[in-house]
Amino acid sequence: MKKILLKDFIFQGRVKDHELIRDELLSEIDKTQSTTITRETGSIDSVSRLDWDWSGDGERDWIQLFEKHFYNSIDEFLSITPYKSIELTEMWFQQYVKCDMHNWHTHGEQYTGVYYLEFPVGSSRTELVFPYDHSHHQIPVTEGDIIIFPAHVAHRGTTNFSDRKTIVSFNFSIGNDYEEILDFSVLSGV
Repeated sequence: MKKILLKDFIFQGRVKDHELIRDELLSEIDKTQSTTITRETGSIDSVSRLDWDWSGDGERDWIQLFEKHFYNSIDEFLSITPYKSIELTEMWFQQYVKCDMHNWHTHGEQYTGVYYLEFPVGSSRTELVFPYDHSHHQIPVTEGDIIIFPAHVAHRGTTNFSDRKTIVSFNFSIGNDYEEILDFSVLSGV
């Protein structure tokens, strides 16, 4: 079987008003029920705090606070794609301290993303490996950035060597009602 290269993209932008919401969002996350992934469970993964177990619950206080800012970033994403809307399926936070990491994995929806909410200098970045040529890429990000990429792209959170790092991860699809979600004028070149 041969490979045919299709153009795809990684979206990188900034969460509007990051500086205004950062501290309040971190405060709400600090109050949130969470779990831990430790190396004792037989995995090489280690994440100090996360709320993945509740990722489908959009009623959590920190999500209510972040939702408007998230959708402003999604609107920017939609403006450069032929899509008109998304269906958010999961959103969760992960906090990494020194030596934490999240090994290679993929996600089950069409798109996934990361918002770098708390990102001290020296924090580990997300590394992606592209299926076409197996090349590895780390997107240069700073605190307040958001990246979105196809969920089938293998990625990992490399070993963190900074103070606490907090990310917000999310998964979404573009749905299956194509009359509602696709801008056909963009697709036809009109």
